[in-house]
Amino acid sequence: MVALLSPVLHRLSSPLPLDAYLTLANPLWGTRLRGVIERIEPVGESAATITIRPARSWSGHAPGQFVTVSVDVNGVRHQRCYSITSLPVVGRQSRIEITVQAVAAGVVSDHLVHHARPGEVVQLGQAEGEFVLPAILPERLLFITGGSGITPVMSMLRSLDRRSHRAQVVVLHHAATLERALFADELAVMAARSPWLRVETTHTRVDGAHLDAKRLDESCAEWRDAHTYVCGPTSLIEFAAAHFATAGVADHLHVERFSAVLPAAPSIDHEGDGGQATFSSSNVAVATDGTMSLLEVAEAAGLAPAHGCRMGICHTCSTPLDAGCVRDLRDGRLIESGGHIQLCVSAAATDVVIRL
Repeated sequence: MVALLSPVLHRLSSPLPLDAYLTLANPLWGTRLRGVIERIEPVGESAATITIRPARSWSGHAPGQFVTVSVDVNGVRHQRCYSITSLPVVGRQSRIEITVQAVAAGVVSDHLVHHARPGEVVQLGQAEGEFVLPAILPERLLFITGGSGITPVMSMLRSLDRRSHRAQVVVLHHAATLERALFADELAVMAARSPWLRVETTHTRVDGAHLDAKRLDESCAEWRDAHTYVCGPTSLIEFAAAHFATAGVADHLHVERFSAVLPAAPSIDHEGDGGQATFSSSNVAVATDGTMSLLEVAEAAGLAPAHGCRMGICHTCSTPLDAGCVRDLRDGRLIESGGHIQLCVSAAATDVVIRL
């Protein structure tokens, strides 16, 4: 109903936005999807599971997907993407859980783990991501994870635990220490009572062991026949990608990255890059040198574009490029006007006009 009456209500609420009135009555009302933090449960060392009750407009999620969470810290809104660790529930009883590991200089993770409190309202995006189980389960599944890369896998394992037909599953998890191993107790209990599941955890700072070809053969001799999901540090993903490609089974590999792969300077002549960036909807124009991302340029100019991962994964900052040409900071390719660009991984190659 609010959506149908939105144009009229916006005119009546002027000069304040409609949400300013709706959220006074209920923090989950409004035109934007919000959630209320209900519980914060410490997990291991410097981590916590955050339970969020989303508004009724939440569309649900598939195990393995992520959600963009926006929080206000010291008057500045920050957005980050977190894997959903809970099972899907839609409707009035819906809750989602994210398990967050606080990282050094991590504004949002530090806030959620150490400073957020029940009752705090956060903004949410709808669930996204293709790191999910197939509709028809294969006979074998292999999960290779490192650090917080276990978070999307936990939702999948909890989903598999409820199914009557299950694949044979092996989890090879890597954590720096026992104290930093997320879900260690739950994984141990699940594996002890489930003949279909085997979990092997390596504490890399203690054991000094990292995944290589020999360890993979020893831990899961059937890896070539398994549909494999990998999430964790770049080094772990790069090993898996190269090893599976060499074995000719790269099509069995599914990858979720928590960090972007930005190559060293592409072998492209950058002379002449840069120009004026005009953010047409905001009536702001600033000079750029062709090296800063347009997200950083916009923020330095006092704008606050919607964004999430800041690494070209979530597409939250996707924005129309109406004129000019940008360079993709990941591979150096040029993108001309007429479509959408991701502000976080695009730099001006000429004068540009961006609909922001």
